Amino acid sequence: MKLPWHSFFRSSLFHAGRSRRSPARKIQAVVCGGAFWGGALGFAGAAELPKPLFSESLDSLQPGTPDTTLSATALGPGKFAQAVLIERAAINLLAAADFPNVIDGAWKSEHGVVWEASETRIDGQEGAMRIPSGGILRQTVGRLKPKTAYCFSVYARSADGKPAKFALEWEGSEEKEVKEGEVGRDWQRFWVGGRALGGNATPTIRGLSGTVLVERPQFEAWGPLPSSYVLKGLRRAGGLVWKSTSITAPLLDGSQGTFSFWIKPLWAGQTTDLIADLFSAFHDPSEPWKTARSAMAFRAYLGKPDAKDWRYSMTLTIRDQEGTTRIFSIPAQGLTPEWHHLAISWNFSNPGEAWVAGYLDGRQAFRSEASGLRGMKGFHQIAFGDPEGASLGGWLDEVAIYGVALDAEAIQQLARPSP
Repeated sequence: MKLPWHSFFRSSLFHAGRSRRSPARKIQAVVCGGAFWGGALGFAGAAELPKPLFSESLDSLQPGTPDTTLSATALGPGKFAQAVLIERAAINLLAAADFPNVIDGAWKSEHGVVWEASETRIDGQEGAMRIPSGGILRQTVGRLKPKTAYCFSVYARSADGKPAKFALEWEGSEEKEVKEGEVGRDWQRFWVGGRALGGNATPTIRGLSGTVLVERPQFEAWGPLPSSYVLKGLRRAGGLVWKSTSITAPLLDGSQGTFSFWIKPLWAGQTTDLIADLFSAFHDPSEPWKTARSAMAFRAYLGKPDAKDWRYSMTLTIRDQEGTTRIFSIPAQGLTPEWHHLAISWNFSNPGEAWVAGYLDGRQAFRSEASGLRGMKGFHQIAFGDPEGASLGGWLDEVAIYGVALDAEAIQQLARPSP
């Protein structure tokens, strides 16, 4: 895996149209107890939070504010109401993945595998493959890239409601990958991941006991975890994006601010070299990351669980207006695939007293002096997820971007279990 400040950002990210800005395009302040808080002082922990410059409740697949781009796979239960699923780009490499009512030439079957129209089928599918004990269903997929992670997944349930077992495997990986599953009356998703040798692979489903119904097979690249089902074609990566259309009108004064959001990470507890892009902010989004100035990126790196550094953490990388790089990390070993609140707050207004802090579930995970950073120009693009490649890899809810550096007490208010 490359170091966090290398690549994985494209020279040009998805254009989000005109941005929604405060009319004065200045850092906002809030009046509390008769005194003004904000500006270079940050927010001083008053009972009432300042108004965010940008916010999205994400209660639908359409953005709630004008001039905002939202590309999401699904809408589902959120931390408070609804939330959106932000996933990576994906393509299903299997042919005839909808299982037509005859065994397609792409699929090879043995020992009594048949197609069955089922009243309890998953929506959008014509039917399921019925795989008895000893039955085999497989397909050969070609042109796999060497040393690239692939994932084979299916939905399965028992044909008669009685417990049944089956196995997923695929030949063509560096190590033989096999995963057994036991199913009952309800549909469940099972998957097995591995790293390809290159060339061909043969995803295979084997019946072990009882009779299993299988639907929605998917074989995809770039991760040991499956993304949402794709019948055919390419699904672009998802993201929530604000982008300014004027070089003279940045979305946010980069000298200070706070990003706050809730995430339910599907990658929590996994080991993978896939990088999850949580958010990024660029002064000039046309610059490649390795040469960008006045930019920051918050990513999850999950390559080595026993590492006590960025190799298994949520890592914030900051590049100031001169290109100086600083890295700050929140360990990810204890993260669960449940809802978590994340926040990043920074203040570079005074180079001699610059600082940055990160919070997980309202608790300060790090606070560091950042005196080596020499200021940030305003951000013209802010994105949660990466619309051009790797993505957030989970459910996103209640995004808020503040023009002031909120302190620990304010972050605790944002992380409370009720809005």
